[in-house]
Amino acid sequence: MLDPVYSVRWKTVACFVDLAAQQIIGVDSAVLAFVQASFDREAVLLGAVADGSITAEMLEEGWPA
Repeated sequence: MLDPVYSVRWKTVACFVDLAAQQIIGVDSAVLAFVQASFDREAVLLGAVADGSITAEMLEEGWPA
């Protein structure tokens, strides 16, 4: 269950910061979207390998930022 008053100390390059529950959920959503987009791109590339249409350029394009 999500606790709306939960918070954590998060280490950044510069210092530690406090993240509230909504900020943690935002980070989680961003990570989830990035990982899913990476898996989706990998699936496309594997399909191109399987059908012989892969190109060197395809390896550099289409990845999430």
